[in-house]
Amino acid sequence: MSARTRIYVIFAVVATSILILVFTVATATSGVELTIGDLLNNPSAYASRYLTLEGMLIEDSVKWDARLIKTEFRIVDEQQNELRVVYDGVKPDGFYEGVSVIASGRFDSTGPVFLAEKIQTRCPSKYEGPAQSSD
Repeated sequence: MSARTRIYVIFAVVATSILILVFTVATATSGVELTIGDLLNNPSAYASRYLTLEGMLIEDSVKWDARLIKTEFRIVDEQQNELRVVYDGVKPDGFYEGVSVIASGRFDSTGPVFLAEKIQTRCPSKYEGPAQSSD
C-alpha cells in the first residue's frame, strides 16, 4: 500500500468517526418541546425521549437537599397540570413563585416524575417595557 493510499484510508476513518460522533451527540441531545398536559395525557409516547418542558414554579414545593445536592420542586402549566421535577444539582438563582422554569430531561412514568438534567428560569415580566396607553 502506498503512502498516499494510507493517508486516504486514515482520512476516511477519521472523517467517518467524526460524523458518527456528531450524529450520536445530536440525536442524544435533541428533544421534544411539549406541555405538561401533553406529557401527562400520553406518557408512554415520551417514555425514552429527551424532553423540554416549561411551567410556573410552585414556590412552596421547592425542597433543597444540600447533602445530596438535589433540588425537587413542582411546576404547573396554564391548564393547571402539575408535575414533580427532580434535579441533581443546585437550585438556580431566582427560584421564586411566578418564575417560569424550563426543564430538560427524561420522564419517569412510574413516579410520575420528571428527571431534569438541566433547568433554567425565565421571568419575562422583568424585561417587558412599560405598558402603553391605547389613547
